[in-house]
Formats: sequence, C-alpha cells, structure tokens
Amino acid sequence: MHDTAHGLEAIVDRQVRYWHLKRQAKKRKQKGGSRHWPVVTVSREFGSLGAAMGKLVAERFGFEYWDQELVHAMADQTGVDEALLATLDEHARSNVEVLIDGIFRGEAYTESEYLRQLMRVVHTIGNHGNAVVIGRGSQYILEDEEALHVRAVCPREIRVAGLCERRGITKAKARKELESIEKDRHTFIEHHYRCDVRDASAYDIVINTGTLTVDQAADLVVSCYQARFGGLPRRPRADG
Repeated sequence: MHDTAHGLEAIVDRQVRYWHLKRQAKKRKQKGGSRHWPVVTVSREFGSLGAAMGKLVAERFGFEYWDQELVHAMADQTGVDEALLATLDEHARSNVEVLIDGIFRGEAYTESEYLRQLMRVVHTIGNHGNAVVIGRGSQYILEDEEALHVRAVCPREIRVAGLCERRGITKAKARKELESIEKDRHTFIEHHYRCDVRDASAYDIVINTGTLTVDQAADLVVSCYQARFGGLPRRPRADG
C-alpha cells in the first residue's frame, strides 16, 4: 500500500513539473512580444445592441473592432465596389441577382466569391487574434480554440421599442424592419453555413440584453473570456 501511494506521488510530482515547464516555455515564447489573444465573435438578434456590447468589449480589451470594417477590408483586397459588397453583407442573394447588380455597376462578382473573401478576412483576423468580430457567421468560421463565441438576444417587443426610440419611427415600421432584417440574417446563415443561428450550442454564452444593460452584458463577456482562456488582455495605455 505504501509503495502504491509513493508511486502515485511520483506520478503527480512529474505531472506538476511538466505543467510548470510548459508554462515557463510559453512565457519565454511570449516574452518580447504581445500575446496572441483569441477573438470574440458576436452573433446578435437585430435590435439587441449586440454590436454595441461587442464594441464596449473591444474597448475594454484594447482589441480591434470588426463590423462594417469587414466590408471595407474585403473591398480593399478585391477592388470590388463597397456598395456592391454591401448588398451581400449578411444577405442571401442568388448569383443571378448579384451578377445583374454587378453589371449595372460595371463589375462582375458572385455570392460565392463574397463568401470566400469573407472567410479569408475572418481567418486572417483569427490568426492575428486580439479582435472582436460582429456577425457574418464568424462563429462558424473560427474554431473554438480561436475564439469566444457570444450571442446577444432580446425579447422582440423590447427590440421594437428600442428601434422606435433610436430611429424615431413608428412601431409598425420598426416591426417590419426587424422582421425583414432578421429573416435576411437567418437565411444568410442557413444558406452559407447550413446552420440555425438560433441554436445555442454554437455559443459559449448567450446573453439577454433585455434584462441587462450594455455595460452589464459586456461584464459577462469579460468574465466568460477570463474563464475560457485563463486571463484577460491588458488594455494598452493611452500614452503608449
């Protein structure tokens, strides 16, 4: 019995030393350069303020923020007019529709090319880390070890009321806009990724912004990030 206990102690001791050496090697590798921190992807119901939450998280971490910036980056890489790319951004359109639109704009572009460029840009962001990416199915592009996947949801009537207040529009118009954009986003995800964006199993955390402020929602993302990755990025000081 004593020999068995001694053997177990030796195994545990070796494992502890192994973990210590791994940590030391990791620190040496990171020394002299900034740490590659995993990305935060934010999927959001329209009107849930998920993008605002993501922007606040990016500010707290000192991360780059990618929303419309994704379209700008794709336009820079391809030379395709941003206005044409915007017609595909989180919309599902047939290649015929896109080609016709492209002809009127004097450009030839397809939905498949849009998706390839989108995935290329998001993978590049994932490789660099230290970023928050909003929407576009980025939760299906980046692997779990590359990112914390977040979904922001909110009761429909609260989202409608928020749209009315922010846009100064009627409830009827707000409901119509919400339904149209939500349908576009669901179809976009289903068409390109063969997934249901509402499936909670795709996310590390689903946050109800109907019961939390944007600040509180961002706090939850920060806590979840720390739990997943064992630490938090230090925000760069303003004086460099």
